[in-house]
Order: sequence, then C-alpha cells, then structure tokens
Amino acid sequence: MIHFVFDLDDTLMLHRGNINYNWIYEDKELTYHLDQCQGKKYLFTNGNALHASEILDRLKLSDKFERVFTREDYGYKPDVRVFQKVDQEIRGEDKSQRVIFFDDMSDNLRSAKSIGWYTCWIHPYFESRIFSDHIDDGYPDLKSGLKYINKELKYNIHHK
Repeated sequence: MIHFVFDLDDTLMLHRGNINYNWIYEDKELTYHLDQCQGKKYLFTNGNALHASEILDRLKLSDKFERVFTREDYGYKPDVRVFQKVDQEIRGEDKSQRVIFFDDMSDNLRSAKSIGWYTCWIHPYFESRIFSDHIDDGYPDLKSGLKYINKELKYNIHHK
C-alpha cells in the first residue's frame, strides 16, 4: 500500500506569504492529479484545523483526504515526534507500507526521511536537492510532481 502525505501551505496550495482566502479557488488540474494517486491521501500541516478546512473547501478537495493532521493534533513539524505519531496513525506497525511525503520545507523532509518516508521537495529551487541526502525527489510544484510520480508508480518503476 502507498500513502500520499501532503503539506498544505506552499505545497498543495501555493501562496508564498500572506494568504487571502478570497483568492483561493478550485484547480481542476490539481484535482485530476490527486485523483490519479493510487493510495490513501493525507494532509499534514502546521496550520490549524479551521485554516485547513477553509482552504480544502475553497479548492473543493475536502473529500480527497482520509485524514487531516494539524498542529492541534500532535504539535508542529519538523519535530520528529510529531512525524512518528502521524506515521503510527497511517502505517501502524506495518512499516513495509510506503509513504510519499510532499513538503516545501527542507527541515520537514529531514524529519520525514528519518522515519523512513520517501521525500519530495516542492520548491522553485528543487534542482538544488542533489546536495541533500534527506530529499529523494524534487519538483517546482505539486502538479508536476504528481504527474511524474503517478506515471512512474503506474509502470512500477521504483525511485531510489
């Protein structure tokens, strides 16, 4: 089983700074690529539940995720203990299940990698990932990443 875990701000939804909820609307291409993910999907954010709910409602993605993990559940990323608690809910004791984590923050990816997750850096400077052993893959935006990863998984090509 594969689990897809997405950060919210500047990963699932790009805003790079102050957010105006009135500017958030459905992105049908993003919805399409999320629907192509052959596994359970989760949201894992340092935002609060109200913030996550507002964004997901506006993006029309509220029904796409098995669970939304917020800072109110276990605390803040990049604390590795927070990742461990989320991992316990997702994989339980079966660590053979694969988790693919998408985030824009390198420190969050470092914590995710330390517990065995496959890490994807979503960032305009993703190409600089070659200097980081805690980043498995990188893309300029989530849609590009999902397009590639879903294609690769479909054909059973394994990443490093």
